[in-house]
Amino acid sequence: MVKFDEEKLKSLDNKIKAYDENHHSSSASCKAEQESADTGSAKKNMHIGLEFLSAILLSTFIGYTMDDFFNTMPWIMVGMFFVGFAAGLMNIMRLSKNM
Repeated sequence: MVKFDEEKLKSLDNKIKAYDENHHSSSASCKAEQESADTGSAKKNMHIGLEFLSAILLSTFIGYTMDDFFNTMPWIMVGMFFVGFAAGLMNIMRLSKNM
């Protein structure tokens, strides 16, 4: 049968507990930082998507209104859709340069 020294076992147990306490506290702070970074990234991506979509929707609505006024359905609206698409791409490029 193997005999263990009680003092060495208690010392080892204390070291393990100290390591666990330090490791868990730093791991929690890392998780909080990661969640914060994920939220910031999601905000930026949502902002870019909304800029792109709003440019397309606004220009298409303007085209639809002009088509209704001039009675030329759907040609001005189609043209304005592509203008909005180009404006949305320009917005994306502008925003990505600032990030």
